Amino acid sequence: MTPRPPLLGRHTRLHDHGPTRSTKRVGPACCYLSVKLGPPWPSMAPPWPCFTWSARAKPRFATSGDRCIVQRRAATLASMSDVSVHPIQMIDVGGKPVSLRTARASGRLMTRPETVARIRGGTLAKRDAIAAARLAGIMAAKRTSELVPLCHPLPLDSVSIEIDASPPDHVAIEATVRATARTGVEMEAMVAVMAAALAIYDMAKAIDPAMTIDQIRLDEKTGGVGKDFNRAAS
Repeated sequence: MTPRPPLLGRHTRLHDHGPTRSTKRVGPACCYLSVKLGPPWPSMAPPWPCFTWSARAKPRFATSGDRCIVQRRAATLASMSDVSVHPIQMIDVGGKPVSLRTARASGRLMTRPETVARIRGGTLAKRDAIAAARLAGIMAAKRTSELVPLCHPLPLDSVSIEIDASPPDHVAIEATVRATARTGVEMEAMVAVMAAALAIYDMAKAIDPAMTIDQIRLDEKTGGVGKDFNRAAS
């Protein structure tokens, strides 16, 4: 059985004119295309011939809607450039000394007692939510710079996720992150807590969609030229 050639796309019309078949693009780009195909499709056998495309843009008058789109895009670019009143920038940490940085963050997932019992026992439909949450927290900590725009990518020394499902009405989550770097790991610790809580929510939402995630906060940080921080002592 001879294989069928690839389709040209849902916005393309095909007109058969013998050995040469022309196509007219009717999509948003408003371009006319022509293709040199050779023999008709039913008699063709692989390998397929090379396609030669030629395009001619159809002129179109600008509308007020086009001007609005251009203006919105220009405003967006201006807000991210140096001409903005409050330009964003990444802090240069090259001059800071390399030191051991640690951060500890916590949060909790509020839910019903029966949901906590199933999370604790690993009897959810997706099984062990606590193990999945630990893995999610570790993975998220390593990708923090991709989630928080101005956060520096750091080589983490360790990420520890502790999950306590013994309280009757919530699941407590704590993340501890360590790195030998020029900047702190506070964001990595808080992102790890959030990712762990979201992993548990995902696995238990079928039985309790009213769960809430709250009190995600930094509890302690050490290292660097700044002062250490401890929420319990402040």
